[in-house]
Amino acid sequence: MSGMPGSDESETFRSWGEAQLARFFESSGVPYFYESPLAVVDYGKTRLWYPDFRLAEQGVLVEYCGMIGQPDYAAGVEKKKAVYGKNGYPALMLTPDYFHGNWPKKLSDEIELTLKERLEGFRKRRYGG
Repeated sequence: MSGMPGSDESETFRSWGEAQLARFFESSGVPYFYESPLAVVDYGKTRLWYPDFRLAEQGVLVEYCGMIGQPDYAAGVEKKKAVYGKNGYPALMLTPDYFHGNWPKKLSDEIELTLKERLEGFRKRRYGG
């Protein structure tokens, strides 16, 4: 399912944090895919995972990690971020405490920084330095 500016899909989100993120993306005009299948290789096998948000134009994943304080969950979040990274998908893993202060600006800045880092990596591979 994708979200486009002006759409009202708030009833489809699994959590308050996901609904906040969707509202932000929609109000910012950032198209996204919500829980859309994404192929990743994990332990040598291709699997389908369903990231909370995939910002296809930016090539960035955003996951809302709402069950903080549980060791197994925290380990799963770290594993997920590592697998995304190994598969070339930069991922921002956001917890409930992220939503304080001017979090929309902070998120925009983090997405922009991720894009800059990807561009620098591309330039290094392409131009050797």
